[in-house]
Amino acid sequence: MRRTATAVLCGAFLALGLSACNPEPVDPTAECSGTEEKPPGEPGSAEVLLTVGNARGTRLLTTVLYADGWVLTLAEEAPGAVDALTAPRMAPPPPAGRPWQPAYLGSCQLEGVADLADEELAADADLGDVPITDQATTVVTYYGGVQPAVTSAYGLGQEEGADLSRAEQHGRAVLTGLLDALDEATPVGDVLPVETVQVTGDAGGQEPVGWPGPPLAELFVEDSCGELTGEQARSVLDYLTSTDEEVGRLRAEVVPPGLPACS
Repeated sequence: MRRTATAVLCGAFLALGLSACNPEPVDPTAECSGTEEKPPGEPGSAEVLLTVGNARGTRLLTTVLYADGWVLTLAEEAPGAVDALTAPRMAPPPPAGRPWQPAYLGSCQLEGVADLADEELAADADLGDVPITDQATTVVTYYGGVQPAVTSAYGLGQEEGADLSRAEQHGRAVLTGLLDALDEATPVGDVLPVETVQVTGDAGGQEPVGWPGPPLAELFVEDSCGELTGEQARSVLDYLTSTDEEVGRLRAEVVPPGLPACS
């Protein structure tokens, strides 16, 4: 496993129930150097290994890591990219989400991330709270175990003054290390074509003027969420991106390959 020596010692002390050191940042790719070759397959063709999302009332998936090293992140050039992550908690997200930009981790980077996630994210965990308002909750889901494991941390990176246990501090250091490692992914190529879109809204609401999708009562079979694919998905996404009509609670997110809509 690739991490700082201090982090290894902290993990050992935690396992023994001791508290002899403060958790330090974890670096799962510390032993890696240079940019390695990109994975041989197509982006999104392998199994999903890990996802990262930010929750501010509603959850926004921001990063997907696949088992072969491909990484998908939300394309920054699309309208509302920054606003979606920095808007106040009660502000609604933009009506239309962004396409996915492929990037990749080299084999050494992928091994370090996978090893760290496999050891530290084996079970669901809530990593405590911080004394600051209007922050997002970082949600990391690891799919490499028997069951998906979800780890969440409110106000990640804002821990100063927080009453956190050493286990919570260590867990937050792990999440920070994983996110930093994913940021090392090398972008390549154009954004992926839109194939699947998740649409949410009010099943009993009225379609806005010019709505190109199916009737909402048919789309939202349950839980006010529906899935569109192919040309219909692209038409709805284009409409919500460009329309000046009032769309109410209608929102569309591009679903990355390998993950279901409305999950």
